[in-house]
Amino acid sequence: MIVNISNSFAAEWSVTPRVHFGGQYDDNRTLSTSTTKEIAGSTITPGVSFNRVNPNSAASIGARAQFTQYSDNEIRDTNVQYLIFNTHYRPQPQSIWRMNGSLRRDTTITTIQNVDELVDETIVDEDTGEPIDTDVGLVEVEVRRNRLNVSPSWQYTWTERTSLNLSYGFSTVYYSDSQGADLVDHRTHALDTSLSRKMTKNDNLGMSLHFSQFNAPDNNTDSDNISVNVRYGHDFEQDLKGNFSVGYRDTTTTTETTENTSGGLVLNLGINKKQTRLTSYNVSIRHGISASGSGRVLQSDQLNVRLRSRLTARLSTSLDAQAFDTKTLEGDITNADRVYYSIKPGLHWLMTRNWKINGSYRYRRQKRELASEAAESNSINVSINYTWPKMSASR
Repeated sequence: MIVNISNSFAAEWSVTPRVHFGGQYDDNRTLSTSTTKEIAGSTITPGVSFNRVNPNSAASIGARAQFTQYSDNEIRDTNVQYLIFNTHYRPQPQSIWRMNGSLRRDTTITTIQNVDELVDETIVDEDTGEPIDTDVGLVEVEVRRNRLNVSPSWQYTWTERTSLNLSYGFSTVYYSDSQGADLVDHRTHALDTSLSRKMTKNDNLGMSLHFSQFNAPDNNTDSDNISVNVRYGHDFEQDLKGNFSVGYRDTTTTTETTENTSGGLVLNLGINKKQTRLTSYNVSIRHGISASGSGRVLQSDQLNVRLRSRLTARLSTSLDAQAFDTKTLEGDITNADRVYYSIKPGLHWLMTRNWKINGSYRYRRQKRELASEAAESNSINVSINYTWPKMSASR
């Protein structure tokens, strides 16, 4: 949903309800190498988006709940809920405050797809995309997972060419009834500061300092990480941007009995093309560290691809692909050392202004370093979606 800012100082309030009815089939839902089992299910997913926009600020809140019933009585039905919010406020022309956050109650196996549809994407900075959830496929049992993320930030433009950015991120993950699943509650604090300068009309150069702290109280693990990065951004066209950053990190991990220090490269590469009449895409590559429910800090290499293409006025296609390779920093081999990737092509037909049919196929593959064989999964998802006309008012 796109909200246009009017030229007046009045704020526009809008509400957009939606509901999805879907069916799914998966021949290996838990990504197991030993007990593969075909399963089918039906879902209903109600959701709603609230938006407020005026010339100096914008706020968006999205809520969605998904209820899934499976054909096999031995598989427990699931329900997951997401609440996501984004906001920004510009008190003066050279200063802007942002606050992003989410509360997600899903499971280690069941998540809501297309979470980005919950909020108005027009108020989100395209360079602040979240890293891949590297705990996907970590365990083969379904455990309730609760995740809270809050990230305030401030940007100040000193001159037409120079700007300062400060941001803080807090994340906490805790599990319900995780006994026997080898999952550990954990939380992360992160602080970033960066200085950037526009060198030319299309080129931007910057430097950033990052500090993060990972804590898993249940297994007495603490990890401190600090890194320095240099960033370069280039605007190829008005709607096509690229960015590249490289740096070095120093990480210290402490347990009850040991202390381990390691260093390594930090790399981020991304390209983003905003929606045009025909296509949009986002590609990102990351090399760095990430927190995990395994109770460890992992070295991860990540690839994330999102592509949307319109074939006709009513018919469009999509392609979502993710891949990551994770390893424990301490050097010992654990169940979290693995290579995972998924690819999901989709087809979307807009029947009317409010009704839409989606269909997709997803292939997943995971190879653990401790396992002799890889696990594979094939799934099909079909849904019919209804979005109510936006209800808005200005005051």
